[in-house]
Formats: sequence, C-alpha cells, structure tokens
Amino acid sequence: MAFDGYVAICYPLRYTNILTPPIISRMGIASVTRSFFICFPLIFLVYRLTYCGRNIIRHSYCEHMGIARLACDSI
Repeated sequence: MAFDGYVAICYPLRYTNILTPPIISRMGIASVTRSFFICFPLIFLVYRLTYCGRNIIRHSYCEHMGIARLACDSI
C-alpha cells in the first residue's frame, strides 16, 4: 500500500505502466515469503519447550510469548 501511494503521487501518469499485474503479484509473494521466514522459527522455538500444569491463555489471540509463558522450561 505504501508503494502504491508513492507511485500514485510521484508518477501519476505512469501508474498503470509501473504497477502491472506481474509486479503486484511479485510484491505479494515477497511479502508472504518475508512474513513466513520471520514467523517460522518462532513456531519451532515454542514447540521445543515442555509444558505442564494449566494450558489456558488469558487472551483471545494466540502469540508465541503467550504460549511460551505456559511452559515449565526457562524461556
């Protein structure tokens, strides 16, 4: 969205030439790949911990630190 706004403001007449469907799909794939590689290690780091006792998270969203606090291991 930020790049879209930048192109729309700085290059208004070339907007459709710059943001073609292949470019937009590459940007989407890049953002999904980047978020995958950022979040993927957290899953395995939390998975290695041992859990005991209660297994209820006090909030409605699931975050890796909320799950890590339930572990008996030292985090």
